[in-house]
Amino acid sequence: MKMNELNQKNSPLKALSKVAVGVALALSAASVQAVEFETENFEISFDSTFSAGASWRVDERDNNLIGKANLYPRLNGGLPISAAYACNLNPACPGVPPGAWSNNSDDGNLNYDKGDVFSNVYKGLHEFDMRHKDGEFGVFARALWFYDAEIMDGTTRFKDLDATPRGAFAAGENTAKTEQGRDAEILDFYAWATWDIGEASTLQVRLGEQVVSWGESTFIQHSLNEANAVNLRTLRNPGAELKEALIPSGMLWASLDLTESLSMEAFYQYEWEPVRVDEPGTYFATRDFLGFTGQDVHLGFAQVPEGTPGTVAVRRETRNADDQGQYGLKLAYFTEGGTEWGFYYMNYHNRRPIISGVSADTTGTVSGFLEYPEDIQMGGLSFNTATDNGWSIGGEISYRFDEPLQVDDAELLFALLEPLDGLTAPGPVLRGTSQVANITTFNTEVSGYRLLDTIQAQATFTKLLGSLWGSDQTVFLVEVGLNQIQDMPSQDELRFEAEGTFRSGNAARVWDGNGNGIGEGFFVATGNTASPCGFTNPANGQRVYTECEGLETNGFADDFSWGYRMAMRWNYENALFGGNLAPRLVYQHDVSGNTPAPISNFLEGRKALAVGMSWDYLSTWRVDLNYNRFFGNESANLIHDRDYVSLAVSYSI
Repeated sequence: MKMNELNQKNSPLKALSKVAVGVALALSAASVQAVEFETENFEISFDSTFSAGASWRVDERDNNLIGKANLYPRLNGGLPISAAYACNLNPACPGVPPGAWSNNSDDGNLNYDKGDVFSNVYKGLHEFDMRHKDGEFGVFARALWFYDAEIMDGTTRFKDLDATPRGAFAAGENTAKTEQGRDAEILDFYAWATWDIGEASTLQVRLGEQVVSWGESTFIQHSLNEANAVNLRTLRNPGAELKEALIPSGMLWASLDLTESLSMEAFYQYEWEPVRVDEPGTYFATRDFLGFTGQDVHLGFAQVPEGTPGTVAVRRETRNADDQGQYGLKLAYFTEGGTEWGFYYMNYHNRRPIISGVSADTTGTVSGFLEYPEDIQMGGLSFNTATDNGWSIGGEISYRFDEPLQVDDAELLFALLEPLDGLTAPGPVLRGTSQVANITTFNTEVSGYRLLDTIQAQATFTKLLGSLWGSDQTVFLVEVGLNQIQDMPSQDELRFEAEGTFRSGNAARVWDGNGNGIGEGFFVATGNTASPCGFTNPANGQRVYTECEGLETNGFADDFSWGYRMAMRWNYENALFGGNLAPRLVYQHDVSGNTPAPISNFLEGRKALAVGMSWDYLSTWRVDLNYNRFFGNESANLIHDRDYVSLAVSYSI
C-alpha cells in the first residue's frame, strides 16, 4: 500500500480535523461549483467568489484605554492638558486625570464611536487549477483583491488614515489608508509534479508561492505551523476565509513516501514574509508605532500632548530578515491503529516585530526601529488519533532554541534616555533605573530583546455530536494550550513585555519629587526642580517638570501561561428558503499568566466570545452574520471595548 493510499484509508480522521478547523475559525465557506473544461491533455478549473460586507462598532469607548493627553481635551472642552501643569499645587485639583499612561495605543479606538462603520469591503477571490490528465503535473494559482470603501472613502474622528507617516521610512507614498484599505495580489502560484517511485513510494514536488501547513493547531498561534506568516488585516475583513489570510511565500517543497507507513516532507524558503499587523488608526490597531506606516513614539507617559518638542522618539527604518536561510523537515509515521505521529525540525526567521532602539543624541532625541531576528531553531512532535467513542484528538509540542522575546518597552525607553542624565538638572531619568542596560554614551544601539528557549504545547479534542438540538450534525471542539519560557529572569531582574504595561515596574519611578514616594504622579509646577522626571524643550532649552508616572499596576510577562478555546457548530440542512443554516459559537479564555511579546498567546483573565450564523444556498449564495465580544482583564486588554457586528454576502461561480 502506498503512503497516499494510507492517507485515504485514514480519511475520516482527516476529514474531522478539517471540520475542526472550519468550526474554529467560524469562517469556512461551502464548496463551490467551479467552471471546468478540458483540452486534449489538460483538465482546467476556475472558480470565483465575490462578496460584500460591513462591520460596525457596538460598544462604548472605555476612556481608561485612551492616553491622558488625548482624553483630557475631550473632557475639558478642548483645553489641552498642558493647562493642568500646576494641578497638584491646586487644592481644588481633582487629582490625576483619567486615561491610560500612554498616547501610543489609542488612535484606532478614538477614530470610531459606537455605531460607526469601520469596514465596508468589496472583494473577489479567484482560483485557477490546471493539471495534466495523467495527474503527474500541474499549476495552481489563487488571487485576491479587495476595496474597503470605509477606509478609503470614509472619515475618521481623530486621526486621518491618509496622513503622511512621520517615521516609517519604508512606507514611501503609502499611508494607513492605502496599505489596509485596498489590495490586489496573487497569493498562491506554484507548479507541482508527482512521480511514482517503485511500488510503494510517491514523490511530490511544488515550486513557487505556496502555503505549508504543519502540526495540529486549530486556534492557538505560535505553533508548529510556522512556515507562513499571517495577514491580520485581511483576516479582519467581513466574511474572511483562512486561505485569504495565510501569506504564501516562495519555496521549494517536496514529499516522499519512504515506506508504506513512513513519509518525509521538506521545504526550503527563498522568500521571507512578516506578519502584517493592523495599520495605525484602523479599528483593531493597538500600537500606533507598528505597521508599515507606524509613526513615531510619544514619550512623557501621556502627561503632555502628542508631538510636544522633546517628547518624541523617532522611528527609524525597519530591519527586515533575510530571504534566505529558512528550511524545515518533517517525518510522518502512521501506525496500524490509525494514529499519525509527526516529528519536525525548522529553522526560520522571526515573523513578529521586535522593538529596539538607539540612545539619545546630543539634541536629546531618541529613536527606535522594528527588527526581525533570524535563525530560530524549532523542534517538535505531533500526533493525531481517534478514540473508540468518537473523539478526534490531536496534539503537539514545540521547543524553540534562542527565541527573541521583547523586553518591557518602558525599560527600553529608560535605557535610551540614560545618556541625558546629568545634562539637565536634574536629568529626565535616574541612571541605572532601567533593567535593560546602563547606557552612558550617545547614539548607542540597544537591543530590545533577549534570546530564551521556549516551549509550547497544545491539544485539540473534536467530536461529532449528531443531531443535537434538532440539527443534522453538530461539531464540538476544545483546544488547550500553554507556553513555558525556560530560565526566564525574575521580574526583579528583567521584565518582559505584556499587553497593557505602559509604565515601569521599578520602585524608583514612584518618587514624587519631594521624597514622599507616593508615585502615581502628574504635572507639578515648573518651578519644582526637585522632580527627577520631565523633559527639556530642544527649541528653547526650557525644562518642564512632571511627577514620575508611578508603578505599573498591570502584570508583566510570566514564564508560564495557559488558556483554552472552545467552539461549536450546528448544521441544519434545507432549513430556510432551501438553504442550509449553520449557527456557531466560539469562546476564548486566557486562564493564567501573561505570555511575553511577541508570542502574546495569553493575557491572564482575557476572554472573547463570537456568535454567528451562516446561510448557504446551493454552494452559490452565502450570507454570514457575526457578533464578537471582548472582555476580561479590562485594564490590560486593549480591545475589550471594541465589540463589533459584521455582515457579509457572497456569490460563487
